[in-house]
This record gives sequence, structure tokens and C-alpha cells, in this order.
Amino acid sequence: MNKKSGPVLRFILGGYLVFLGISVLTQANQTQPSDLGIKIGFGALFIAVGGVYAFAQLRSLYLIIKEEREEQSDSDEEPIQHSFEKPRHDQSLYRTAPMPADEVRRRMSAQTTDLGDPIKRTSENQKKQAAEKISEEPQAEEKDPVSLAIEIMQDEDNNRMKTTEESEKDYEEK
Repeated sequence: MNKKSGPVLRFILGGYLVFLGISVLTQANQTQPSDLGIKIGFGALFIAVGGVYAFAQLRSLYLIIKEEREEQSDSDEEPIQHSFEKPRHDQSLYRTAPMPADEVRRRMSAQTTDLGDPIKRTSENQKKQAAEKISEEPQAEEKDPVSLAIEIMQDEDNNRMKTTEESEKDYEEK
């Protein structure tokens, strides 16, 4: 059991024993049985044992709480310093393939190669041709979204009206 829940449950058990002792005494007093002395003795025993047990558990619970408060007051005097610094990692640990050094990469980017020039020229020509084709095609008038939405809703309403008129005609024919 938990450090605090054990004494609490035992305290409740002691209180229940006291309750049982009192109920035995009151019942024996009301009925006046032939073994009245024995019932009074057991009732008093239950009350005594339950009372002592409940008192002992209440005291142990009080001591546990008192110790915790003392520990908290001791720990409050010496605050714990936490450092939340990001750990520094060596980048060489995470490299998966050999890579040239920084100097070599800088020199390579500074050099220009002529191998990419023909490719660039052909892609530029293709872009020009595509732009010419687009400019030759007739462009549709652009409408603002609000008027376009209104037209769509009007078309839907007209379609709905047509379908309801058709359904009314079908109903009348039947």
C-alpha cells in the first residue's frame, strides 16, 4: 500500500470497530438477552480495540505528514539548479558519405563550367516557344469570383425549378 493510504484505511477500520461495538451495546440494551454480560463485554472490547487502533493510525499519519513538511522545508532552503543547455554535437558523427572539405566546395562553386550552357539555351528556347503558343490562343474573359458564384447559384436554382416542374407534371399524369 501507499505510505499515506495504509494508515487512512486502518483508521477507517478502527472507526468501524468502534461503530460495531456501539451497535452491539445498544442492541443488547434494547433486547435484554440472557447472555447480556457477554454481549456487553464484546461490545466494550470492540470499542476499546477500535479506538486504540484508530488513534494509533491517526498518530502515524500525522507523523508522516510532519516528516514530509520538514523535508519540503529543508529542500526549499537549497534550490536545485537545472541547466537546460542544448548539447553540442560533432557534425562529423552524422556524416554518411565522404564529402569534400569546405575550401574545396567553395572553389568548386566559384568555378564555372561550360557543360551546362547548351542545356540552359535549349530550356530558354522551349520557354519562349511555350510563351508564344499561349499568347496566340484566345483568352477567355476573366470574371470576378463573386459574379461567377452568383451565376452558378442562379443556374442551380433554374435546374431545381425545372426538376420540380417535371415532377409535378409526372404526378398529375399519374
